[in-house]
Amino acid sequence: MMKIIELESWEAFCSAADEVQCKYENIPLLFRGQPNSNWCLRTTLERYSKSSWTIRKYCSLVVDCVRGLGPLDDYTGDIPSLSDIDRELAQNMTDVLVHIPASISFYWTYLRHHGFPSPLLDWTRSPYIAAFFAFCESVRAKNVAVFAFVDSINGEKHVWKGKPQITAKWLAVHPHVRHSRQQSSYTIATKAVKNDHQFAPHAHVFREDEIDQDLLAKYVIPSAESIKAMKWLDGMGINYYSLMDDREALLKTYALREITFQGL
Repeated sequence: MMKIIELESWEAFCSAADEVQCKYENIPLLFRGQPNSNWCLRTTLERYSKSSWTIRKYCSLVVDCVRGLGPLDDYTGDIPSLSDIDRELAQNMTDVLVHIPASISFYWTYLRHHGFPSPLLDWTRSPYIAAFFAFCESVRAKNVAVFAFVDSINGEKHVWKGKPQITAKWLAVHPHVRHSRQQSSYTIATKAVKNDHQFAPHAHVFREDEIDQDLLAKYVIPSAESIKAMKWLDGMGINYYSLMDDREALLKTYALREITFQGL
């Protein structure tokens, strides 16, 4: 079950971020920022398509799309065939165990990185990078939100047949510089169906209220703290350019510093 923590200021968020990192000092934490605190956790595929998707069905879509792209400058691996994918899935996936073929998971993250609808929910290992993405978009919402997720307290996950689950430790991630700069990680939520796993909303997992796994906290921060937060983050080296590393991001950073921060 999600724990909601309402904060009154940016300083209160910084204190809360330090507190949760100390509490789970030796446990991997993931964070995600959203510019509207009323938005639930949804993948880009959930927002884009109303169809039901399974791992096999999405793998087939990825193969078709990647073949249409032609050679990838930053990756020389072969595109797996659907028969190879089916064989690996048959060997490794059960009605409990989720498996994404290593030969295709790179392309999942490659397409997600370049804006293609994806079942992957993107996170960062930094609460402050998450906060940047919460505050950097203007959606005229009263509050923004930063989510903190703990996959497992003791390093083990218990999965029950028929229940949705979140998987966080299986990806061969596309090695783009932005993944490193943004400290990126991904999760996927699924539910077993006949001989496959169907993508499920992350919220369905958190409803299960499991002990010692799938823990979620939602920090709600007033949007009015935006300029203060963005100034603080820029002072810490977290800005459009440091996270995106391109000319457009550099100009957005200049605009913040020379116009927004100056009140012009």
